[in-house]
Amino acid sequence: MKCPHCGDQHPDQASFCPKTGKTLKQPDVCANCGANLPSDVSFCPVCGTAVNSTQSSIIQLKISQVLKQPRVRLALIICFIFAFGMCAMVLSNIKPITPAQQIPTKNTTISTPTLRKFSTATTRPTSLPTTKPISTQINLQPIPADYKCPDRNRINLQVGAFAEIVKLDVNLREQPIVPQVSDANVILVLRKGDKVQVIDGPTCSHDGTWWKVKTESGRVGWAREISKGNVLLTRTDE
Repeated sequence: MKCPHCGDQHPDQASFCPKTGKTLKQPDVCANCGANLPSDVSFCPVCGTAVNSTQSSIIQLKISQVLKQPRVRLALIICFIFAFGMCAMVLSNIKPITPAQQIPTKNTTISTPTLRKFSTATTRPTSLPTTKPISTQINLQPIPADYKCPDRNRINLQVGAFAEIVKLDVNLREQPIVPQVSDANVILVLRKGDKVQVIDGPTCSHDGTWWKVKTESGRVGWAREISKGNVLLTRTDE
């Protein structure tokens, strides 16, 4: 068998040329387009692909054919423009670090103009407290001599005094009464340790003495000093 690639004679049972490595037998169909190949042809009469072309060359041919299409070229140009625009947008948002933002190393000295001197004198706070504290001024008012209530001999508070919740939770109410629905006029519940200042009273209601008090957060309402024999508010300014 004469090799169509190198021209040498090879055994009839040989399938590939020992010099070029190409096939010695002509395929029946074109590897590119699949058309039937006549005998003793070197190129496909339909697509022009070499009969003994390798797989890689066929792939390159197909890629070149695809790239020649106008729609493919237009799509590649659009993708390139889009990728270029995205890169430009990302680069524009990256801000360079200025020397002032760099973290000084151990050997870096801080210039004296950047240091801020603080006065040792006492200054007023720049921000206001979140809650209004109870006034520390004490302007005590005596209990009226004609005040009568079952617990008159046990009460210890008076207008202007400071007190603390010492035993049970105390309901701070809008009025010195307990309605049929007991929590209908409750403003908030005072817990043990809460501090208040008496600003009005006394008022006798439900056989007990009530005082109008102001909490540390500025809430105002009525609370009992003694309930069912338990002292709820104890004086703290004595």
